[in-house]
Amino acid sequence: MKIKRIGSILTALLFCGVLLLFCAATAFLPKETISAAERRRLASFPSFSWDALWSGAYADGLSTYVNDHFALRDGLRAVNTAVRTTVFRQPTVGGVTELDGYLFSPQSALDERAIRQNAEKLQSLIDTYFPDQTVYFSVIPDKADFAPEALPRLDTDAVVSLLCASLGAEYIDMRSTLELADYYRTDTHWRQERLGDTAAALLEGMGLTLSDDLSAGTQNAVELFYGVLWGRYGLPLPGDTLVYCATPATESAVVKNLDHPDVKTVYDLQTTSPDPYDLFLSGASSVVEIESPLAQTNRHLVLFRDSFAGSLAPWLLTQYEKITMIDIRYIASAQIGAYAELSADDVLFLYSTSVLNTGGVLK
Repeated sequence: MKIKRIGSILTALLFCGVLLLFCAATAFLPKETISAAERRRLASFPSFSWDALWSGAYADGLSTYVNDHFALRDGLRAVNTAVRTTVFRQPTVGGVTELDGYLFSPQSALDERAIRQNAEKLQSLIDTYFPDQTVYFSVIPDKADFAPEALPRLDTDAVVSLLCASLGAEYIDMRSTLELADYYRTDTHWRQERLGDTAAALLEGMGLTLSDDLSAGTQNAVELFYGVLWGRYGLPLPGDTLVYCATPATESAVVKNLDHPDVKTVYDLQTTSPDPYDLFLSGASSVVEIESPLAQTNRHLVLFRDSFAGSLAPWLLTQYEKITMIDIRYIASAQIGAYAELSADDVLFLYSTSVLNTGGVLK
């Protein structure tokens, strides 16, 4: 009985010791400002005030700070994922599934209401700004479409059918130009250096021919790239290599970015964003204008887009003297005329299925 009591006391002391050790490590170890794994800024220590204390805001801020900075956080997240996938055989962790070294975020619920709502928003842009012009659209499939095994996935054909029925624009099919290797293993986005066939299909759909092969230019490997799915999954899987392609056209292009006015280049190599993919035209931006002095035509493209277009647009610089990229997730449709030139030779809506299947995201 005495031995059992001593064992209980030792166990309690060990637990308290480990707890105190974690608390001390959390309090005194150096703190990071950005989580590379989760691609976000970590919480800073909350400022104290009596009002914040009585309202509960200080306690909430302190809780968020501790959650972001407790010792061995990434290691414990990895252990959690390993236990759930190997012991409990859970196929999905944090909404992410791993197959053959690729990470997927399966989406299976088709939101017809959201797609029609977004189609109405795009149609209103056509009616308002391009009523007498041929407008084109294309849909970027999720990489789960190309998974090596069947996964719950969004029905891309259904998304395209709904848009064709609701949108007065000509559809350009570029799905057949893509395969799994065209996407990053740890992220949702596609790889710039592999988009030649895709860019050619889009240009051909608008009556033009691809003449600048970026993949034959200088391929610059920036760093190991740990995508958004890597951070959500938790296991320390190998990263991707982030590559951007430089040609005379990309090097001579001049960029005007409404949200990042100091950046004048196609590739923002000085970006401080926690997402390395933002080197492509500085990432999320409401209006971006690119002037291409080496273009073979004097044509102007207005491109309504999401984040995928950042790495695709450089492929089009020899065919368009000017490309105006507009992201109506960050600027209201009614305001774009005040910030962007809309007199265009070609107009293209280029959106991923994940954006089209989400209601309220387009303003």
